[in-house]
Amino acid sequence: LILLANAPAVDHVGARLAALPRERRLSVLRSLAPLVAASSRADLGRSFFLSMARAAAIPAEQATSMLGPQRS
Repeated sequence: LILLANAPAVDHVGARLAALPRERRLSVLRSLAPLVAASSRADLGRSFFLSMARAAAIPAEQATSMLGPQRS
């Protein structure tokens, strides 16, 4: 709950992710994608995920494909 109340900014998370080697960045995003897709707030998580991927220099198409189809 503390993390939710003091969530890090997307820029901070993206910068930390961008500092990793490319394969590690992809691995981290692949690990997070199922959690984002299954979230009750998937719309918010999807936006955060795509922003984080952009900051980490992962192409939008590749990041979007990790998330799978968008739920309505």
